[in-house]
Amino acid sequence: MLPCVHKLEETKEKSKKKKKKTIIAMSNDERMSLFPIRNKCVPYGNDQEILDAFEADGYCVVTNIFTQEEINEMMEESWTSERLLGKFDRNKPQTWGDPAWPQQDGGRNFLQSQNVFQDAVSWDIQGSEKLLHVQKLLYGRSDIMMSSVGRFGVMRPTANNPKWRTESSWLHWDQNPWTQPAFSKVQCAVCLTDNTPTSGGFACVPGFHREFQSWGEAHTLGSLLVNGKVIDESFGDGQPFPVPEDDTCQSRLVRVVAPAGSAVLWDSRLPHQNYPNTDENDFRVVHYTMMRIIDDTLAYERRRLLIQKRILMDLWEEPGLRFPHNLSRTACIVNCLEESPQTLEQALQEFGVEDPDSLREASKLVLQAGECEEQGDMSGAIKKHRQSIRVFPDIESWHEAIF
Repeated sequence: MLPCVHKLEETKEKSKKKKKKTIIAMSNDERMSLFPIRNKCVPYGNDQEILDAFEADGYCVVTNIFTQEEINEMMEESWTSERLLGKFDRNKPQTWGDPAWPQQDGGRNFLQSQNVFQDAVSWDIQGSEKLLHVQKLLYGRSDIMMSSVGRFGVMRPTANNPKWRTESSWLHWDQNPWTQPAFSKVQCAVCLTDNTPTSGGFACVPGFHREFQSWGEAHTLGSLLVNGKVIDESFGDGQPFPVPEDDTCQSRLVRVVAPAGSAVLWDSRLPHQNYPNTDENDFRVVHYTMMRIIDDTLAYERRRLLIQKRILMDLWEEPGLRFPHNLSRTACIVNCLEESPQTLEQALQEFGVEDPDSLREASKLVLQAGECEEQGDMSGAIKKHRQSIRVFPDIESWHEAIF
């Protein structure tokens, strides 16, 4: 080999080693910032383009699901309702670090309303005809339902407060490759703010939905150890299935940007996570919804819970902004309430409640028992609980609706 060629090869080898060391030394935040940005959207109404994008990538950003006026109303409620962020001032950064801020520092930045049944935002999103149309399109069927009311994702600006930054390495599935290897469900995040490269947002591995089944076959049940845990069939639906840190798909992430008013929808077989907010001023706010193919048992339980909740809210004289009496027809359909009692009397009759006053009293006692338990007064909690059963013997079957 010529000396100059030999020297060139040595330089290349040193360069490779240097690069390798640099990558190893990178923080997760730095590594995340190197992944490419995807700005690929399809306007609502272009059904074939939506289907083509979803089939090709396993996800799709559909714009114009909500108008700017609708988004403004939702954000106004989010920042004024004390069940959400109403205790803080969106224009005063010093309030964003208040000890009462309803999220932990770091973490994954989910936010649950203190009482979603009193809110409007979640129900208005579920009641969107456009969103339902897109969901039906992607499922390829109309018999789908909401499995829960949903929750928010809120990222604070972290340029000046890195401790607020979301975890940057938690790639996962919400589906199990061994028990659910085929298409199962579509996940969705409705964007209430612009999701930009610095605001934080959705990240995924495009196209992996076509590899999901073979990945499960290559990683047999019981052979996977992540962070000291054996990953088994209990992971996935309800408990995130972590992607091993040394898996090759970790290097194939893309960061997805999306405008306010759009919906990011993805096949649950896609490895996904959020990428962190690094902005100085901009929040990232989304609302997550989950629809499923209708299951008779799940539909029955959902309808039962919501009608019980409606009865209690009427008896307590605490109706919400939307639930139970101001839901749109679409919201009723997706929550299995299309055929539901029109009056309180009919609802009570359906559940065999002959003495609504006793139900009201017993439900309040259950709430008081819960308060006693939170305060560490177990004796008081047991006393209230027993008292509630004496007042209304069937009260335990109402516990989920009460809380």
